[in-house]
Amino acid sequence: MRRGTGVRDIVSAMTRSIAGHIAKTLFAAAMVAWLPFAPASAQAPPDADPAARSFFPSGGDPPTGSTTEPAARPTRAPPATARRFVAPPSRATPRVATPWDTLPAFDAGTAERIDRAIERLSTIVAGGGWPRIEATARLAEGQRTAATESLRGRLEIEGDIPHRAHDRDLWDTDLTEALKRFQLRHGLSPTGAIGNLTRRALGVSAERRLVSLQKSRARIATRQPEGQRQVVVNIPAAMVEAVEDGVVRRRHVAVVGRAERASPEIDARINAINLNPNWTVPPTILREDIAPRMRRDPTYLARQRIRVFEGGREIDPGTVDWSTGRALGLTLRQDPGPHNSLGFVRVAMPNSEAVYLHDTPSRGLFARDERFHSSGCVRVDDVLALSAWLLEGTGNDEASMRRQIETGERRDLRLRQPVATHWIYLTGWATSDGTIHFREDVDGLDGDRPVAAVTPRARPGQNRDAPAVAPVANAPAPSTHEPAPLFESWFGRRP
Repeated sequence: MRRGTGVRDIVSAMTRSIAGHIAKTLFAAAMVAWLPFAPASAQAPPDADPAARSFFPSGGDPPTGSTTEPAARPTRAPPATARRFVAPPSRATPRVATPWDTLPAFDAGTAERIDRAIERLSTIVAGGGWPRIEATARLAEGQRTAATESLRGRLEIEGDIPHRAHDRDLWDTDLTEALKRFQLRHGLSPTGAIGNLTRRALGVSAERRLVSLQKSRARIATRQPEGQRQVVVNIPAAMVEAVEDGVVRRRHVAVVGRAERASPEIDARINAINLNPNWTVPPTILREDIAPRMRRDPTYLARQRIRVFEGGREIDPGTVDWSTGRALGLTLRQDPGPHNSLGFVRVAMPNSEAVYLHDTPSRGLFARDERFHSSGCVRVDDVLALSAWLLEGTGNDEASMRRQIETGERRDLRLRQPVATHWIYLTGWATSDGTIHFREDVDGLDGDRPVAAVTPRARPGQNRDAPAVAPVANAPAPSTHEPAPLFESWFGRRP
């Protein structure tokens, strides 16, 4: 009896061992097959690939969560030879064409067009507004419902579909196309289906949209585009337009400041492009983000390849008590490279708020549902293409800039002539074809009070991403929205 039991135990142990080896082999094979398609953060340990762990995943914001490493890890930054200078890729997100592709949001006629839009919305409000779409209504193409009739009436009032007297409760292909137009006007991907963000946009009253137009009009009351070429950043749209002679030559998806560190409304002049810039941590980020992080994780700066200086002399961050006032007086500098929070490109634009346009090592943010993650500066998708447009006439095109980046050396490329840049906050505006566009009031500047006119108010400077590089001459919380389509519109929201 005992002998039989022993044999069974041996056989059972051998079976488990063989099964374990098979499982390990299958797991290894699966990893080999998966690795080429894995995100950078999964392909390398924290210090092996600097690009996989940028200092601020949002390109200026402190990362969330703890990544404390064993105390034995070195506190000094790895040698410069560990860096690889590979120029950033082109556009990270597919672009969706619209009927108003070449029409700027901000030009000499913007104020007059908003005035006409205010008149139109005032008439709609006086007439009782537009039909309310029930939040729980189930709407889909091919259905006949009372909610579909309300949706059709809403889109008719706003001019997205012509009025018709028959089959008003039927969702047909014409209504789908009208909904796509509505989505585009509100910065949503044109899916033609009602998801969370589209439903939310449909739920905004005509009175509230009127306020957006009035407040937007007031904010640009004293502002005008300067020169033949401008770079316009519309903050609520998280969008950058390169405008020349009143025509949009290029549009770029952007990541702008989150509400508590909002991008400011400014006018400045772009005078240079900095390739392979270094980045000096601004005092606010040092105080609010870095010092607390170093108290929890003394190896953090070394992993992010940030050096510490005191009185011009480099010191070991491990010798600093990060809970003292001494820590807040230090200079922290991140060297150029793929890990750098500015990426490989900085667009120099001297201004009192010390903000600027730049590249980012975290380009996945351009495909996010909402792109309000920075600490005040604006990150630009396909920034090399924008830089080439700014540098026209200087002999610096995209190809030459890529070669210069790959040398690993800092290069400062002057523009032939400075180009004006205007950072504006338009939650409601009209393009020259008469189309009225709306965006969410992400920074809460509109308020709820309808007005006939308001005095534009200056927004406090944030200076959160401010660099200490001398100019020449991000992970956000997971989206709570519905599953999104595979592509990302350049308009800034998913439906």
